[in-house]
Amino acid sequence: MSSELAPLIPGGAGTYAFEMARALRDVGAEVHVLTFPRPGLDSVGESALRGVKLHTVHLKKGTAAYPAYNCRALRHSMGVYEALEPRHARERFEVSEFPDFGGEAYFSMRARRAMGCFDDTVLAIRCHTPIAVCKQFQGNASLNRSDVIVEHMERFCLGEADRITAPSAGVLRAIGTQWPRLGDVLGVAPVFANPMQTAGAARKPSVASSGLTVLFSGRLEWLKGPDLLIEAAQELFEEGLDFQLRLIGRDTKNSPSGVSMRRTLRQSVDRRWRKRIVFEPPVSRDALLDVLGTASVVVVPSRYENQSYAIAEAMAMGRCVVASDVGGTPELIEDGVSGVLFQSSDVGDLKRALRNALTDAGLRARVGDGAQARVGEFLDPTRAAKTWMDVQGSVVGREASQPEPSSALVSILMPHYNAGAFLEESIASARAQTHAKTEIIVVDDGSDDEQSLKALDRVERAGHARVVRMGHEGVSAARNRAIEEARGEFVLMLDADDIAEPKLVARCLEALQRNPGSSYVSPLIADFVDNPQKPTGGWIPLGLDRDILWVMNVASAGTGAFLRREALLEVGGYDEAIPAYEDWDLFCTLCERGYEGEIIPEFLIRYRQSPGSLMQSAGKPHHGALHAYVIAKHPGLAERPDVSLRLMLSQAERARQAARDPE
Repeated sequence: MSSELAPLIPGGAGTYAFEMARALRDVGAEVHVLTFPRPGLDSVGESALRGVKLHTVHLKKGTAAYPAYNCRALRHSMGVYEALEPRHARERFEVSEFPDFGGEAYFSMRARRAMGCFDDTVLAIRCHTPIAVCKQFQGNASLNRSDVIVEHMERFCLGEADRITAPSAGVLRAIGTQWPRLGDVLGVAPVFANPMQTAGAARKPSVASSGLTVLFSGRLEWLKGPDLLIEAAQELFEEGLDFQLRLIGRDTKNSPSGVSMRRTLRQSVDRRWRKRIVFEPPVSRDALLDVLGTASVVVVPSRYENQSYAIAEAMAMGRCVVASDVGGTPELIEDGVSGVLFQSSDVGDLKRALRNALTDAGLRARVGDGAQARVGEFLDPTRAAKTWMDVQGSVVGREASQPEPSSALVSILMPHYNAGAFLEESIASARAQTHAKTEIIVVDDGSDDEQSLKALDRVERAGHARVVRMGHEGVSAARNRAIEEARGEFVLMLDADDIAEPKLVARCLEALQRNPGSSYVSPLIADFVDNPQKPTGGWIPLGLDRDILWVMNVASAGTGAFLRREALLEVGGYDEAIPAYEDWDLFCTLCERGYEGEIIPEFLIRYRQSPGSLMQSAGKPHHGALHAYVIAKHPGLAERPDVSLRLMLSQAERARQAARDPE
């Protein structure tokens, strides 16, 4: 699985997917590649990837098309899961490998935990560098909602993977520094280089010493270190060294101040050197190879690199590469033999290395020869493919597990207040559950409109639910009363105007059977206005992520939450002191007590959007005060308070901008 695929998307992960697919094919494996549709994909499949079966992810089909995703990575992961699952059912893949960045495996791994999908295949992760880890090297400390969601997804996938492999020990160290709890699984991850076919890589002659050219190729961003190179180059100009610096790549806002990196770099160039330092737009791969062939020195001053294909291609063409000694680069380049290394982020040492390379033609020729020999051996595709097959292993012969259907009694609890127009429809959905052993308890929180009172009488006379009446004390009190009345080992919270899909209870029971240490399950939620089958929005819970949960409820909504009753009783149920956000508070309490939760990657609750809902009337208008209550009650919830606080700052800035410019 790879959202990127060279040559259509020539980044590192896309190049790896392309090269490893070819290498595995060439050693006799049956190879499938699941990627995103792009112009030219068919021609790639008919030429360079002939014999590899290409499949595509479609985000405008299935539930991936629902307007429920507040993060692009979540939608992508759902598209991958919905494309992979039916293909695996037919093909029975032995190994299914995902990239680490962006959490592409997230919903596939959630489906395995909750429903046993992919139990009979190895779910593997190849480390290219998670987005969250890259962000730590970008120099920009801001975090928005998408940032923390992607980090959650990436960390979850690494923790759940059957196999983790990496092209360098450097990337494993970087990930382990970011997420120390993954140290045990990272410590045993096999390391072997990404493959690259180098046969026929023609070495072009260097330009004459009077026309020395230094080349930087890559995104203009803090991580890649172009600012370090520009500073070192200007100091060498001051010394009298004559060369031209070409920077080829697209602009980004990945600078410490969050503005255009190209503009920031241009502003750092002294007027005297503006003709010597040239900024050029990105070019095609073929055009870039031509440029590489004429460069005297290729500089990769990154503050972090995994195993860089940019470095490898320059080495394959016999170029003299000057690179920082960070990440996986020292595992590829032997200093003074197949390239020149300098101490990462040290402008003085970069200047030394670059000066030596520019003033010593013999050094350039010697390391150029060494570079070609090194990549030919180190990135050998046959060796990479055979190593891949050896370390991934297989689960051939293992059947997908399926627990026995549960016979447990499930209590479906419905707090009700003046929702008579929808009550009977919600009860009908509860009665239609495929798990037959249920009881339905409606706790009426002092309804006073005639329509609701009549609906309650009809439900009670028909015997469709047990109706418990109480004074108007609020939704928390109604839920707690329902918990007291429940006889089931498990309870499902269902609001009296929402609709449960028929397999909701069965799915939730299975998830807790598979994960006996978990206390609750949540499905995905689809919003609707009139037609439950036409979603107008939705919500994707993430589980008990302590840092995000301190800022917003990502555990589960009040409706659709499926819980062990004993866990609810142990934590004292819902807090009756607050008029809303009682569900958020409950999940914070469960999290503090060490409970875990599961997420079912299916939309099994249809949430009715109503202008008179409790969230609209009591939640959003008092969000600040209610959030402050949650934080004060759970002051030690966040494991990394700086992450939570940076997210809160982002949300406050977003709210400020929305207030200033409502459109």
